[in-house]
Amino acid sequence: MGLVVFHCKATKVKPAELHPFSENYITFEMYPDLGFDTEFDYFSDHIQLIEVPKTINTLIFIKEKSKQNNNIDYFVDDFLKYGYKIIYNKFNDMDNYIIEFQTKHNILDLTVHKWDTPSWCGVHLLAWELKTGFYYNEIGDQRNGMSQLFYKRFCKNIDICNFTEKPDFEFAFSCIDLARIGDTEDLVQERKKLFQKNFIDAYEQNRSWMGVSY
Repeated sequence: MGLVVFHCKATKVKPAELHPFSENYITFEMYPDLGFDTEFDYFSDHIQLIEVPKTINTLIFIKEKSKQNNNIDYFVDDFLKYGYKIIYNKFNDMDNYIIEFQTKHNILDLTVHKWDTPSWCGVHLLAWELKTGFYYNEIGDQRNGMSQLFYKRFCKNIDICNFTEKPDFEFAFSCIDLARIGDTEDLVQERKKLFQKNFIDAYEQNRSWMGVSY
């Protein structure tokens, strides 16, 4: 994947979509493990009771064409370790099966969230909990294109990967350079233009942070 730098902002507005795979909320319990350079209360203006999905059941519908794939057994064994229910021969009648399952277990009030892969379709049945935390939106990202100075400053401490101070945003901007084979001056200037817009100009204290993944 390479280096990815992204700018996120805390918000009180609930996202249109929330599910176990969504990356748009942070709870008090999650925060210590996320590598921030500051305390949870830094975001105090946006901390509130937020709705958080809680997975009650997970159903995995194996697609017909995948049953002959030996690799599917590896995934099925892994799913079973997590307590997922594996269902064969019902992919084409999945919606009816889900309703029957919910009816049988008296859980029709749960939210249904689906995700699809070439070999199976997964279904989370979700309840909702109220927890202290905040929602957030991603404002922009920068992929690769950074000099070694960036790595020396932001990648030397593996425990910190989310940076909240504007000088860090500004230092990152100064590191945009001819960093990879194929980079051109025009490409560097375009990256700088977008970083200025999506990171520097959009920065808000006590809301913004710059995440670094590599």
